[in-house]
This record gives sequence, C-alpha cells and structure tokens, in this order.
Amino acid sequence: MTSVAHRFATYEDLYDLPDNLIGEILYGQLITQPRPSPRHSLASSVIGGEFVSPYQRGRGGPGGANVCRNCLR
Repeated sequence: MTSVAHRFATYEDLYDLPDNLIGEILYGQLITQPRPSPRHSLASSVIGGEFVSPYQRGRGGPGGANVCRNCLR
C-alpha cells in the first residue's frame, strides 16, 4: 500500500490564492473560503461596532470584555 506525501502550506500559498478567496494556515494546512462581499463587510463592522462601547469600553454596559470581531465564527 502506498501513502500520499503531504506538504505543509507556506506563506507563498496564501499569496497564490485568487483575489476572490481568503485563506489561513492552520496546523500546516491551507484553509480557504470565499471573500466576503463589501456589503457583508460593512454590515459586520457596523453590527460589531455596536458591541464595543457597552461591552468593551463600559459606556452604557458592563465593560471589561474583549470584543474581537475576527474571533467570532
């Protein structure tokens, strides 16, 4: 039985992605997904920004939380 040799993804693999994809390297594997549309990116920024004042800065809310919009998936 033969096995397939796997190579670890490199930073160059990220540069080689087409413009309509975004990617990240996790544990040596290249993970890709479609790039969000500008409309989606704007909506995400506006909605995420609503959480910063009350939950991170404590203005009208409890404060003290670290709001990381890229961490929410």
